[in-house]
Amino acid sequence: MNRIDAIAIAGLLLSTCAEAATADEIYVNARYGYSIAYPPALLAPQAEAENGDGLAFQAKKGTARFLAYAGHILEGINDSPEQRAVEAEKDCPGGRASYRVVKRTLVAVSCATESEIIYEKTILRDGVATTFSGRYPIAERAVWDRVVAGMASSMKPGRDE
Repeated sequence: MNRIDAIAIAGLLLSTCAEAATADEIYVNARYGYSIAYPPALLAPQAEAENGDGLAFQAKKGTARFLAYAGHILEGINDSPEQRAVEAEKDCPGGRASYRVVKRTLVAVSCATESEIIYEKTILRDGVATTFSGRYPIAERAVWDRVVAGMASSMKPGRDE
């Protein structure tokens, strides 16, 4: 690839990201009341889950897939932030995330496998865990890293049903 091609591709990716960042739509979950913004230019929301806990977002081009969902924190099963982090890291190489934050009300992990990036963020509040997770090809990081950062920072937990 020559320098002009590389500059053209970089410009296209930046303009795609800029378009996505300025034209977000917001999904609000009726059951739990949480919300998350997503770029409709890049992602197509799928049908909401039958139980009303959330929905998936599929890349319009490529294989990136993201989920937004919530559920009650069940005592003794998934109540510990550390337990949630360990569970989220299971698909990471060696079972360890390269990025890991575990706090009383927040769990976030991210890692790269040979072919994809795995990301998960969970907010723990008022007996409900609100989660945003996704997987996307490493080759598409220039697009999806920004989308993930925007979606993760836009996620607002709701209320108990």
